[in-house]
Amino acid sequence: MEPPVVEKTKGTLTVVFGRFNPPTTGHGKLLEVVSKVSENGNYLIVPSRTKDDKSNPLEINLKVSYMKKMFPKHKDKIINNSNLKTIFDVLIKTHNEGYSNVRVVVGSDRVEEFDNLIKKYDKKLYDFNSIEIISAGNRDPDGEGVEGVSASKQRQAVLENDYDTFEKGIPNEMEDKDIKNLFDDLKNNIMKS
Repeated sequence: MEPPVVEKTKGTLTVVFGRFNPPTTGHGKLLEVVSKVSENGNYLIVPSRTKDDKSNPLEINLKVSYMKKMFPKHKDKIINNSNLKTIFDVLIKTHNEGYSNVRVVVGSDRVEEFDNLIKKYDKKLYDFNSIEIISAGNRDPDGEGVEGVSASKQRQAVLENDYDTFEKGIPNEMEDKDIKNLFDDLKNNIMKS
């Protein structure tokens, strides 16, 4: 199988594809990297559509709504498209839109995995002149501050009904009522399991 031949009329698109479940200050750091490494602000943020009560408690529309409140600077770049279920869907769409090159920004722990996987299917599902996998920086699960924030820690704080810890993992741009709503939405979905 080969990708369709498409006239390459566009340069480089930078993309991030992730669970963001729930979105955190750590994701904010990721989005800043995406913005900085993109050419002329040409980037997309694509949250996954996976939904399960334990690890992915927020359904896509709710998650995107919170992401846009949490990251207002990036809200126009956050895509909610039911056809983009996997990173491959994103890359195929990028190819079909005529981009010559793609950059994919991922957490430092996923660089090798994404590099192998994405390049394996180049010239099969899509065809780029160059594919670059960029690390968003190190995340320290035991660290303090942004480096130590993770979605799993946020979900655990909800399970433990620890609003103070949860609130520390949310960017300052988000209003208190929205933080409380996010906490409650997570609690309602996680507690179902």
